[in-house]
Amino acid sequence: MTYNSYTEQELSQLGIQENELAIYTGTTNPRSSNTLSPNTNSKNAYVYIWQNGQPRELDACFRPDRAGLDVLEVQGEYAFLRDKASGYIRQISGPPKPIAIVNIGSLPLRVDTLLGKFTVHAGTMLRLNESLPQREKKKVLLTVSSRFDQPLKSADVWDGTSWRRLNIREEPFAAGEGRCIFVLDGSAIVQSLKVNGKREIFIMDSPEPNPDYEIYIFAEAGDWVTLRFNRTDYRDGRVVQRSRTISHDRWGKAVIYDLQKLRESLAQSLVGQCTAEILEILRLQGLTAETLLPDEQIREFAQQRKRPLISDKLREFLEIEDESGEQPLTSEKALIPEPPENFPE
Repeated sequence: MTYNSYTEQELSQLGIQENELAIYTGTTNPRSSNTLSPNTNSKNAYVYIWQNGQPRELDACFRPDRAGLDVLEVQGEYAFLRDKASGYIRQISGPPKPIAIVNIGSLPLRVDTLLGKFTVHAGTMLRLNESLPQREKKKVLLTVSSRFDQPLKSADVWDGTSWRRLNIREEPFAAGEGRCIFVLDGSAIVQSLKVNGKREIFIMDSPEPNPDYEIYIFAEAGDWVTLRFNRTDYRDGRVVQRSRTISHDRWGKAVIYDLQKLRESLAQSLVGQCTAEILEILRLQGLTAETLLPDEQIREFAQQRKRPLISDKLREFLEIEDESGEQPLTSEKALIPEPPENFPE
């Protein structure tokens, strides 16, 4: 990329201090990348150090490493990792002091420094310090299904005032190898999933160590969905896979599950404790109006089975049976398989 600026004036007005770094970089919108001239300067970052009231340019740029990320090393003291496609930059070494970032790209930069997490919008500059507002986590709701042709029905993110539909992209796959699906917020990968021939959904690990998104799972109406994910066994440091089955409703009431709680749950029997309290927001916004059960239907559902509506906390102390003495249709013991005895917990 090429960039013309009055660096001294810009950084002085920004309030940069002695021996602080300033990094000019950015990410180009992939839709417009084909229009760039082949003779465009390949330099992808301009790095300056502020000394004696003047910016001194350093010979540094992001260089690709074997893991597919870009690495920026400055004077053997600072080191940054960057995921170019999503505009994510993370400081991995150097002193915990402010850093000036100038975004000369067309997409927002999400920058994690030792002082916190910040967003630098396209065409703006910020001196990242502890007094700036930091990025807040966003709630993302994934509606999943056991159908192999459409395992992920929708993905929505809460922007603070309303829900916004996220993009879903499916990667080509070879026959018999399952399917790979990506949930995207702009160019940032929110979550990736894989679906195998058994219609199990494997929730991949986040590509970032401290992701910006809180993931919640909602099963399609009337469906049971099996989720798989990695979990670290803290007893010996092994990474094992967990399998948890979730349903659309729990005792006649639609529920949403917290993915992080599902990851941490030690047994299938504890899945009922992994629910999330965001249904009221959904009802107000009408996001799942077609799948959430109205109160009248919930009462009818309970009356048909001759069972009272009770809270989850009350049910922990009561053993409910119908007139025939059988367990309720929603009993975990009746419908959700327990893990094998030798399953690592």
